[in-house]
Amino acid sequence: MPSNNSPVFSINSDSVSILDLIIKSSMYAYGIFVNGKNNITISGNNITNGCYGISAISSNNLFIEGNYIFNSTIAGIDLNGVNNVSIYSNIINNSNNGIYSVSANGEIISNIFSNNQLGLCLEDFFGYVNFNAIFNNSYGMSSIFSTGIINANNNWWG
Repeated sequence: MPSNNSPVFSINSDSVSILDLIIKSSMYAYGIFVNGKNNITISGNNITNGCYGISAISSNNLFIEGNYIFNSTIAGIDLNGVNNVSIYSNIINNSNNGIYSVSANGEIISNIFSNNQLGLCLEDFFGYVNFNAIFNNSYGMSSIFSTGIINANNNWWG
């Protein structure tokens, strides 16, 4: 576990996969950090603690699937300037924000967001938010400054 603010994993190349790891971070660090990289797969990981479980900035073609993200002080998944992100079948709970997105597009499908302050905070996001279970959060979803359409049908807002 890192003792400073550096990420446990920082992805520094295109076409990288991070699979099936247990990642424990300090409360001020990132679990997995992606900046300006493309064709990234993050799948099957157990990511606990940290300010962000997964954070991606200015990246394209991300596939985030089947991760368990728990106890992030800011966000389980953070997206900033990300194009074509696919977020499938993750469980995100006990975090401030399940997903916090600024200027991103893609799909958020079949995830579980529970016991967070805010399940999904989508600023300027467009794409699909379907078949998710969003329950026991203080707030389910917030969408502000969006210039595109968010299709948020068929979610369970328990």
